[in-house]
Order: sequence, then C-alpha cells, then structure tokens
Amino acid sequence: MRKNEGLPLTRVNVSSNYVESVFTLNDPENSIYSNHGFKLGIMVLRNFKDGWYNILPEEGDTSVVVPSKFPIEVFLQYQYQSNVFKNNLQIIGSLELRNRAKYGYPLYYINKNEEWTAYPIPEYRSNSLNFATGVRYCAPSSSDEYFSKIGVALRGYIGINPYGQFRSIPLYSQLGIVLIFE
Repeated sequence: MRKNEGLPLTRVNVSSNYVESVFTLNDPENSIYSNHGFKLGIMVLRNFKDGWYNILPEEGDTSVVVPSKFPIEVFLQYQYQSNVFKNNLQIIGSLELRNRAKYGYPLYYINKNEEWTAYPIPEYRSNSLNFATGVRYCAPSSSDEYFSKIGVALRGYIGINPYGQFRSIPLYSQLGIVLIFE
C-alpha cells in the first residue's frame, strides 16, 4: 500500500548476522554470596559491505539509503547480587552501557502540497543505558529443580530504539516489570 502511495522507501532490511564476544570477570554463576560481576563485550557485523541495514530496489529508492558506517557495537555491564538473607531472598541489580549506531536513513512526511518529502537523518553513534533492580528467591541449596531461583525486577532502558527497523528513533525509553526464572 505504501508503495502504491508513492512513498520512496517502504521497507528497510536489518541485518541480524553478527558475532558477539564477551569478556566476563567474576561471574556469580550459581553462587548465593555477595558478588560484583563485570562484562566487556563487542558485537561485530558479519557483512561490513551492506552495514546494519539496506533496501531492495523493489522496496524503495536505493539511492536514499547509505550503508551503515559503524559495523561494531561495544558494551560494558555491571551486575550485583547481595548475600542471601535468612528468608532465601537476594537483592539483584544490573547496569549496562552500550554504544551503538543510530540508523541513518531518511524519514518521510507529506508536505502541504501533499507530496512526500524526505527528512534526512544522519547515522551517528550514541550511548544507551539498560538497568534492572529487583529481588529473587533462591531455593535451598539441596534443590536441583528447574527454576531454583525466581524473582521480580524493575527494568528500564533509555537510548536508541533497539528493535530492528526502528533503530533510527533516538531518545526511546522503556520501563517495565521483569519476571525471573533461573
């Protein structure tokens, strides 16, 4: 339908072919003791030529989309867990800073002459912040059952929209409740 209306760009194909490597320091694994863990990671796009996104000729004017110039993302994550209290509850928290590319393809709107007009948006790098804090129940150590740790947390995100074609949207935020089953 958008193609029939003359929209110059109807769909953006987003690549999900990447390799991620993470260096972890002090991962708590199954520990019930107080812990501070750190992760440093890099995510590298497998196809540098096309970048994170492209369009096919039948889906729009290929000249309006310039391939991504930033095929790498880096992130740093901090994780905290308290000692388990007498009632088997444990406080948990996580904070992640991720530097990612904001996609740089144009947005379109209809001007007063009812014509599609491009609003060019350049690609750039930006930081995104992801955080969670909550509490979880740790079953006694003699329990080998699935979901021996269950919990609830408050999770928040602010930064570039992390979802596919929408990564061209800056200043995106989320706040929600997370259920944890480990």
